[in-house]
Amino acid sequence: MYKPLKTQEMKKDIPVLKEVVEAVWRKEDELKGLKSELNNLERQIKLSLKPIEQTEGKSSEIVADNQSHLQITKFTQFKQTLNG
Repeated sequence: MYKPLKTQEMKKDIPVLKEVVEAVWRKEDELKGLKSELNNLERQIKLSLKPIEQTEGKSSEIVADNQSHLQITKFTQFKQTLNG
């Protein structure tokens, strides 16, 4: 007696459950838009960081050049004091 009653109750729920399963998620379009926006922002961030990386590479070259120039200047001054 219990099982037929339970089965009838479950059969009543089948149309509602089918509707839920077959329905499109309402937030799906919003999620797609947000993912697209995220990809755009990540690309913009990467592009904006490229000049910084290039600048850092150039600045380390400039520092090395300045150190070489400073050493040459000190050597020249030392040499002049010896010849003095």
